[in-house]
Amino acid sequence: MRSQVPEAGEGPSLLDLFKLIQSVEKRLTDRLALIENDLKQRLCVAETSLENAHEKILNLETDLTKLRDEIASFKEEKHKSDILNELRSKEFNVLFHGLKMSSNTENSDESESVVRLFLVKDLKFPQSEVDRMRFANVHRLPRRVDATHSSTNCTHTSPPIVVKLCKMKDKFNIF
Repeated sequence: MRSQVPEAGEGPSLLDLFKLIQSVEKRLTDRLALIENDLKQRLCVAETSLENAHEKILNLETDLTKLRDEIASFKEEKHKSDILNELRSKEFNVLFHGLKMSSNTENSDESESVVRLFLVKDLKFPQSEVDRMRFANVHRLPRRVDATHSSTNCTHTSPPIVVKLCKMKDKFNIF
């Protein structure tokens, strides 16, 4: 049996081995350069994508801030509008204080009668003018509990009556 080691003169020479190693080294260097270039390109694409994402986030934050400001402004305008609408709806209201309740369970029809009687008897309006007045709504306000009065010495006063008139002219006549 022959040994696996080549004898002198057989097989590659040292020069051949050196050239082979140089060739492998060159291919590895070229391959590493390709990998490095590929990684640089991928890193560049990733950085560009990250910059674009960052810019979009900044734009979204700006838009969000604008939307928050618009919503706050809208809420403020809505609140003002609600207050004005409430004031307009109460513009035809007249409060009558100090009119005694006809009963403990006074309903709106009875409250209306109390107001009409007050206009005729106490304010001396002609009965025909009071009969002509149209009321859209009449009711007593809920009682307020006054913390300064104890229940033992509290004098019960009747709560005021709210009358919503149909015509502003009637309100002006009352005043």
